[in-house]
Order: sequence, then structure tokens, then C-alpha cells
Amino acid sequence: AESRPAEFHNNQIPAGRPKASDYKDEVKDVILQAIRDFEWHIYTLNPFPDAEQQVVWAREAWRVACQAQDGMNTYYELTERIIAIIKARKSNTRGDVITAVRPIVQQTYGFIDASDKKTTQAHDNIKLYLKLLDDSTFLYKACLFPSRALRSGYAEHPIVSKLIRRCFFTDKNAVGVQYRVHFDPIPLVTLALIFTAIEHCIEEWSTGVHVKTPFREEDVKESFRSFLTGLEKWEQLDKDITRKIRKKWHDRAR
Repeated sequence: AESRPAEFHNNQIPAGRPKASDYKDEVKDVILQAIRDFEWHIYTLNPFPDAEQQVVWAREAWRVACQAQDGMNTYYELTERIIAIIKARKSNTRGDVITAVRPIVQQTYGFIDASDKKTTQAHDNIKLYLKLLDDSTFLYKACLFPSRALRSGYAEHPIVSKLIRRCFFTDKNAVGVQYRVHFDPIPLVTLALIFTAIEHCIEEWSTGVHVKTPFREEDVKESFRSFLTGLEKWEQLDKDITRKIRKKWHDRAR
């Protein structure tokens, strides 16, 4: 395939943080498409890839984006600067999930806005927070029964299907729609990311008053791995049934 230099807008190297708009329109379009392709890798394969994996995905996304651009299979030079632009989407991709999850967690589980930790509402929030996080009770269909022993329906709380749609299938341009093949059925990795995000947003109520906290890899990576392990065990109980459940989540979201 023909190779071309990735030319800057106005033929000048811009100052400041690298961004897609630094480049001429045809190159910018390829960068934006590559970023989109990079996103589905984060959502369905590994939300916390190491540096080497990020570069592999960025190169693959660039190749796919160049091929798709105009049907001419024109390949633009992939520079370290462009790789950095694509990789930078990693944390923003996870942040988009948290932004979607946060209000749904409050609405679904019934946390109440409280202005002071000493209020009755704050105390009720703490009780709810402790109950929901007790052995991941928040994931169960019947999660607020008086006794944990009475809970049932692992991963079947309605918030799961609601968030799958909110995070990945909001409209025809959503990543789950554009890259359907990677989300049908919903991957275990995607579910583990959503579970981790729900847990994080519940933990924001730990003092009784909501405190927004960043979704940092170093803080949540172990939780993600734990949820993924739990989901893998769940899958092994009956691969056919669990696949049908994950397929149903996808179909409902669309």
C-alpha cells in the first residue's frame, strides 16, 4: 500500500499536548477513526492494558483506519506522536463509563443527597453502602433482602442491562453498535468493567455524603480482576446458559 507522511495542519508542528486537530483533515479523520477502533479493545479485551499492549492495539487500529478511509488503502505514516494521541484515549474511555454509571447508581439503589455527615440521610446512605458492598450483594437480582442468605440472581440486577445500554449502545454511533461483532454476546471483560464501575460509584457514598473520586487504574485494577475471576467461574457453571444471558443483554441494549 502507498505510504504518505501524516502532514500537520498549516504544515507546522503545533506546540502543546498532541491532538488530532493538529493534522490536516484527511489525517485527522484517520486518527479519530483509529481512536474509535482503539476504544472497543479497551471495553472488550482489557480496560487496563500495559504500555506494550497499548502500542500493539494502536498500530492495529491505525492499519484498520487507513484501510477504511477512502477505499484506496492509503497508508499514512504512524508516528510516535500519533500513537500517543490514540493511547491517550485509554483513561478517557474508562472515564466515560464512570460518568454514565454514577447517576444510575444513585437512582437505582436509592442513595439520598445529604449535605452533612450527621444527618439521618447520611446515616441511611452508610447503611446502604455497607449492605450493597457486602460480598458484592449489589450485583444480585434480589440484593436488598433483609438477609444476605436470601439474595438470588448473581449478575441479574436490572442495573447491569441498563448500564450496558447506557455505556455502549446509546445511539447508532455508539461503540457497541459500530463494533457490534465485539459486543455480541457481551464479553466477560465488559461486564467486569461495569461491575468495577458500579462498585466504585457505591464507594463514593461511604461517608454518607457523596464524594466524587477519580477512577484510577491503581485503585480499581484489583477489583476488576476479582470481578473477572468471579464471572469466569459463573460462566463455567453452564457455558450455554451464561452465553444466552450475555446474548440477551446485547440484544436488549440494541
